[in-house]
Amino acid sequence: MLPVQSVSSRSGAVDMTAQKIRSRRWASKTVAGGLIAALVSNVVSGAAFGAELVQHRATYSMFLAKSGGTAAIVGARGAMLYDFKDTCDGWGMDTKVYLRLRYAQGPEVENVRTMSTWEAKDGSGFRFRVEESGAGEKVQEIKGVAVAEQNSGIAEFTAPRAFTADLPVKTIFPSAHLRALIDTAQAGKTHLGRVLFDGASLDNPFLVSALIHPLEGESAAETEAHPKWRARMAYYPTRDKTETPSFELVVDFDETGIVYRVVQDFDDYVIEARIDKFERLPPPNC
Repeated sequence: MLPVQSVSSRSGAVDMTAQKIRSRRWASKTVAGGLIAALVSNVVSGAAFGAELVQHRATYSMFLAKSGGTAAIVGARGAMLYDFKDTCDGWGMDTKVYLRLRYAQGPEVENVRTMSTWEAKDGSGFRFRVEESGAGEKVQEIKGVAVAEQNSGIAEFTAPRAFTADLPVKTIFPSAHLRALIDTAQAGKTHLGRVLFDGASLDNPFLVSALIHPLEGESAAETEAHPKWRARMAYYPTRDKTETPSFELVVDFDETGIVYRVVQDFDDYVIEARIDKFERLPPPNC
C-alpha cells in the first residue's frame, strides 16, 4: 500500500526508482484494508455471541501521525472508501485508498490503491484483486484465488505472475480473522494468534499476533452504541523465521465488525485512518 522522491546530489534530478520502491510499503502491507482490507473485513454463522456483522459503507480520513528516521516525510493526507456487503453465500469487500505523501525533498506524490475481495461464509474460499498506481504510473497488480480446508490450503496467483503457494494448516481469511478478534474480545480474552491470508501482498500469509483490550470513555463513543475494543497486531511472514514483525497495526473495532480507527506503524513513519462517515446498507435479497 508509498512514494518517495529524493534529489540526486550530483544532478538534482528526482530519483524515481527510490520513490517507486518506497511507495509500495504502506499500500502493499495493509489490512486497509487489508486494513482495512486485511482488518475491516465473519464467517461461520454470521454472528458473534448474537451480534451480527453489519454490512455497511464507510469513509475514512487519513493523515501522517508520526514521522522520523530516514523517511523524511513531512506531510500526508488522503481518504479511504470501504464497502462491506453480504452476498448471501459470502462477504464482498471493496476498498479504495487515495493517499498523497509529501517529503522534505521532492514534490507531493499521490498513491491510489484498490482492493476487491470475496470470501465464502464457510471460510472455504477467497478471491482477491489489488491494483496500485503511484506517481501517475501503474505500480502493481495482484490477483488470484485461495482455498482452505481443515488440514490444507493453497493460494493460486494469476498476477503479477502465475504461481501457487501452500497455506499453513488452519489459515483463515480476512472476515474470519475479524470474527475471531470479536469472539476473543467478547470472551474476555486478551490474545489471539492466527495465520491470515488476505491477498494484499505477495508476502502472504502472515502469522498475526493480536493483543486486545476494551475501549472506554471518549474513544469508545463514536458512531454506534456497541462494545468496542482495540487490537494491537504484529504481522510475521510465515516464510521467514524472524522475531521481528514486517509491520504493526492498531485497530479500534466493535462487535458488529465496524472499524473506527486504523494505525499502521512502519518505524520511520506512522499513517492513521479515522472513520468520517458511516452508512448501513440494505440487506441482500437472498
